[in-house]
Amino acid sequence: MPLSPDPSPSLAFAMCVEAGGFESMAIRAAQSLRTFGGRFANCKIYAVTPRLGDPLSNKTLRAFDSLQVEYLNLRPPNRYSWYPLMNKPLTLLEVRKRTDARQIAFIDSDMIVIGEPNLLLLDDDTDFTACAPDKNIGSAGEEDPNTPFWKELCRELGVSFESLPWVHAHRDHIDIKLYFNSGLFTFRRSGPFADAYHQAVAKLLDSGLSSQVSNIYFHEQAAVGVVVVREKLRWKPLPHEYNYAVGRKIMDKYEPEKVRHAVILHYHDMMWPENWTNLMDRLKVDRPEIHDWLASLGPLKLTGSAVQKMTGKLIGHYRKRKFDRHKASCRVV
Repeated sequence: MPLSPDPSPSLAFAMCVEAGGFESMAIRAAQSLRTFGGRFANCKIYAVTPRLGDPLSNKTLRAFDSLQVEYLNLRPPNRYSWYPLMNKPLTLLEVRKRTDARQIAFIDSDMIVIGEPNLLLLDDDTDFTACAPDKNIGSAGEEDPNTPFWKELCRELGVSFESLPWVHAHRDHIDIKLYFNSGLFTFRRSGPFADAYHQAVAKLLDSGLSSQVSNIYFHEQAAVGVVVVREKLRWKPLPHEYNYAVGRKIMDKYEPEKVRHAVILHYHDMMWPENWTNLMDRLKVDRPEIHDWLASLGPLKLTGSAVQKMTGKLIGHYRKRKFDRHKASCRVV
């Protein structure tokens, strides 16, 4: 049945999807918004494959149809098809061309909406919002070992490191120079963010800059806040409950009180069979309604035929060689 008229037409959701594990994750992200999104439950959702790869399974395409997810299988110009995180800025550019929504919220496919995400809708005084859930490769100031990398990154993007404002990294209880997690953010479609973000990620890759901690992997994430500053966007930080992370390596930092109030759960690897029970046992206590919903779906599963999986491995091997070749040519800071 068609969805009822969207009560919040000013906001559209965008996410990346590719054949394999991302398929079941993207379906689950869409299911969660439709189930728990409240007044945002009927917002337009776009799922984008912006580079060459195996086709999505028929099961995934049928699920997208039933959830009224618009799937875009595209081949925009991309010198960095070997860099998986370039999918994100490319997705934003393609969705911006097609949506009439005034604002676009990007959401990683390994996230689920578990409450009405009111703060994703920008008010009249805000152009951008995102969360800083942890420090990760961020800089806490001059003495931080990540600071030389950040200074060089800022120089490449035409911003002074000193001009970056401070933001609170929730899990680490520390203030850092503006560095958002790029798994969830909202921006204005009519503003400069999408183009500037794509150009910034490409420039960082062109520069040959590499971090001693994360090499080139987090360039697309580090660029977000710097672009916001450079484009003079008015920004507000999202609370931790809008990007609360769980994962096999960080379950010792699990905070029941925050999970009880979480709006968006960034589950990383916790819905695959090997970690499923650990997550579900905690949600049964802290978010029983989410536990019951997930229990009806079961853990994530890989999709695709044996031929598709073999093709995926070959493509992945080729891309990894290109990635490693670029990484080896970079200057490490």
